[in-house]
Amino acid sequence: GVLVTPPEVEGDLSTVKPIEKNIKLVRELKLFGHYIIITTSRMMADLGGNVNAVIARCGFVTLQTLAELSIPYDEIHFGQPHADLYIDRAVASASNDTEKDIGWRVFSAVRGDSDSGM
Repeated sequence: GVLVTPPEVEGDLSTVKPIEKNIKLVRELKLFGHYIIITTSRMMADLGGNVNAVIARCGFVTLQTLAELSIPYDEIHFGQPHADLYIDRAVASASNDTEKDIGWRVFSAVRGDSDSGM
């Protein structure tokens, strides 16, 4: 997961937990005027790439989770193909130091966080 963990109960998407570091980053980016597009491959492998089935199965709970966790976004795209690796010029890996990858240190530098790299 990027914004939330995998479900604590297998198959129950309502049991995900927030990944606070990444959610904080999305909030900061939105606050500074960035246009946020969330893409998800949720259930794409399970449902054979059928985007309509994916939306029917997990669309509501996904939108509900985003609202409950106050995760801002401008668009959400269901149906990202399921893969082990994506190659794209505009991708930063959320499993690494995403803030460093995209050059984002605004709030951590202002607060003087020890992990700010500044």
